[in-house]
Amino acid sequence: MGAEKRDSNMTDFKMNRDDLGKADTLRYNVLTFVLEENYEKAVKELRKFLATDFEYPNLRERVERYILHSIDLVNAVRVKRSFPGAHMLTMAKQRELNEKFINHLSELQFVLKKVEEVQRDVRMVDVRSTVFVVRAAIYSLIVIAAVGFFLDVQRGLFITAVTVVDELFQEFVSWVFRHF
Repeated sequence: MGAEKRDSNMTDFKMNRDDLGKADTLRYNVLTFVLEENYEKAVKELRKFLATDFEYPNLRERVERYILHSIDLVNAVRVKRSFPGAHMLTMAKQRELNEKFINHLSELQFVLKKVEEVQRDVRMVDVRSTVFVVRAAIYSLIVIAAVGFFLDVQRGLFITAVTVVDELFQEFVSWVFRHF
């Protein structure tokens, strides 16, 4: 009876849909594989993620330790779930084994959330730097346009404006002397 209870406790363990994350993400895939007791696929998924070409240069160095720790956690869950002779252990030991399984699974979930957080942070840094470059380019164009306008006014338009104003002033003075 103790073995049946232990097996039902461990196989009945369910995670909330929100705990798994969005579908087709690393967290969702790995946790789903682990819950389905497909540990090889979970480890393969983690190794594949680590081997991919990241579009952000420093992402690999920031997530590598989390991924390696996740692989260790998957292996720890595997050991806890398939502990030889677990049905012969006392109920207290079986409960302790089950608690360690749950702790490892929760830690795996936390570490995978941390990987997602690092990905999000790296993406935000990239977006901020892109915004900074775009703003700098826009400000540079505005300054170049203002300097160009100023030089045009000073060299070309200013001389023309002086000539026009001088001509208007002379016309006005002539008109005043003719009528008064």
